[in-house]
Amino acid sequence: MRLSFFFLALLCIAGCQTSQHDDTSSATTPALTAGAWTMTMDLDGTSLVQHLTLTDDLKFVFHNAEERIESESVVTSDTIYIEMPVYHTHFIGQIQNNTTISGKWYNPRRSGNYSIDFVMTKDTEITRIDWANARSQRYAVRFSPDTEDEYPAVGIVHQAGNQLKGTFLTETGDYRFLEGSLDIDHATLQCFDGSHVFHFNMTMTADSLSFGTFKSGTHWSESFEASRNDSYSLTDPDSLTYQITDGPFTFSTMGLDGDIKTFSTPDYTGKVTIIQIIGTWCPNCLDETRYYNELAESINDERLQIIPVAFEASADFDTNISRLKTYQRELNLKFIPYLGGRATKSAANDVFPMLNHIMSFPTSIFIDKTGKVQRIHTGFYGPGAEKEYDAFKSSTEELVHTLLAETVL
Repeated sequence: MRLSFFFLALLCIAGCQTSQHDDTSSATTPALTAGAWTMTMDLDGTSLVQHLTLTDDLKFVFHNAEERIESESVVTSDTIYIEMPVYHTHFIGQIQNNTTISGKWYNPRRSGNYSIDFVMTKDTEITRIDWANARSQRYAVRFSPDTEDEYPAVGIVHQAGNQLKGTFLTETGDYRFLEGSLDIDHATLQCFDGSHVFHFNMTMTADSLSFGTFKSGTHWSESFEASRNDSYSLTDPDSLTYQITDGPFTFSTMGLDGDIKTFSTPDYTGKVTIIQIIGTWCPNCLDETRYYNELAESINDERLQIIPVAFEASADFDTNISRLKTYQRELNLKFIPYLGGRATKSAANDVFPMLNHIMSFPTSIFIDKTGKVQRIHTGFYGPGAEKEYDAFKSSTEELVHTLLAETVL
């Protein structure tokens, strides 16, 4: 991982401090103890508890069920700076001793110098959980029930003893890798992925998840309720977004060099194209992008082209281009991203007016060798959704191979 400009500056500061203080600085800095750690984040009265591992070379690894996210750290005197990859959020903490750090996590992509208090403490070894024989439950969920903001979801929970993992599927994507625990009838599921801080607090019985509260960081809270339903499913994600105008699928976007690029039939002719509507701030988009990168590598056919069109949070062009270049480099993308505009659905609708709407980042548009749209997939269920993720991969690979095999007269 390459460090951001922010971290490079901190490295310079650290180097300057060392040269100024020589052995005195290093002697007064506690040596953090490698191994299992626990982080607690304060979500306005709700505690999110996150498992971590600190490596010998001072890298904190964040655990979300099977997911592992490795960060970079810089220590200057008694202060530690921890940067998360891809989203480039960061922690600034005071090293209290070799087993305790306290401070704030900052997300510069949110307005108002957004931050959350945290404490990290050394822990015993993290328990390894055998999920092979876990009990799996599926729930029909209503978020913000009985309000004008109500929306449906599927809850998937796996239980091994008093340990839980799972996710929630909505019509715009999934809540990725969640893990937690069950104490009598009180359950939690949570995650910190560098972009989002999710905490689900609920009462869990054999047939329901009742009196639930979902918090996203310190800026969002809503209630939810659920009932056991092993066959419950949402609207087919291939039916939510569709083309409403005839004619070629033509749109304009901006390249990394700032030039306007217009895509139309000649750009698709003889190729199978996947147009990705994404944002570098979006974890579901990240999961999808990683999958498409793997797909491109495995198929290894120059007739398959993937065109990511990103809608970004900043109003500054140079900032957005820098984020796209970093995204491309850190993910080692086999394709070139483009800039669509600001991170709003209205901005995406302006770029793609031939669609009924853009209701989710990400959205994928599959185009055949003649330039005709064959499928539009809204949202993305990633590896945290397991069966749904495998089903998407299977259907996508079948579609791409079928379109590549077609003969164009």
